[in-house]
Amino acid sequence: MSQSDFHVRGSTEAQRQSSAYDLRLMVPTKPAHEVDVHTHGDAHLILVLDGVYQTSANPRTRLSGATPLLVLNPPRTEHQDCFHSDQALEHARFLSMTLSPGLWLRWQDSLDLPIHASAMQGADLQALAHEWLRLCAAPWTTAVDMESGLTEALAQFSPSDAVACTESGVWVARLRQRLRSHVMDGAQAPCLGDIARDFGVHPVYMARAFRRHTGVSPAAYVRGVQLDKAVWLLRSTSLPLAELAQACHYFDQAHLAHAFKAAYGLAPSAYRQRVRQ
Repeated sequence: MSQSDFHVRGSTEAQRQSSAYDLRLMVPTKPAHEVDVHTHGDAHLILVLDGVYQTSANPRTRLSGATPLLVLNPPRTEHQDCFHSDQALEHARFLSMTLSPGLWLRWQDSLDLPIHASAMQGADLQALAHEWLRLCAAPWTTAVDMESGLTEALAQFSPSDAVACTESGVWVARLRQRLRSHVMDGAQAPCLGDIARDFGVHPVYMARAFRRHTGVSPAAYVRGVQLDKAVWLLRSTSLPLAELAQACHYFDQAHLAHAFKAAYGLAPSAYRQRVRQ
């Protein structure tokens, strides 16, 4: 992850970084009136330790100084998250964890994570805050330590047993996994009507239930997975763009370029060049 690509504007007090993670303890430097609506290419978590924070994931959420706030922003989240205009920035502190595209893909699959920004707050997050502070401060931090800290954070957003065990919740989770697997494994996605028959439901009911649980249609979900895979391949391989488009199930390179620029504001070639600087 290059410094120029980092999503947070602030002063870094401590940092632990690898090809998969970027964990930082930071003091914000950008006041609320300078923060516009924007998007980030990578998934990231923000754990607010001190200060009054506002997040688009929950417009009513404000942090009372002693209670941590955890925000998950999946790739391509459009938001205007910032510390409140009355907050003295030098007294605010937060932790940021940015995930590589490949790591996000793996965790999104295994934990059935939300595809829209989510936030939670409470004393239960104190232990996570202490753990992330320890990881930032310890020069002997290992990949296992980092993965454990990330697991604890992402598990907060995994569906509860009560939600996951509803009838539609079970097969919607299976459908998400099946659609992702087809894109990630390189197999052509099956007809949604065929999937509905496999699940024993009507296609219209399936589409409505999917949108109710995820906030998007099955087709839009697949488009998101295609973009996730494209980002991962652009950053981790030198695959020619025509072959990359084929691997991500785009009709051709032009369709990849159109979809990618609409999502990220850059052509795939420009994105690849930027992240490798």
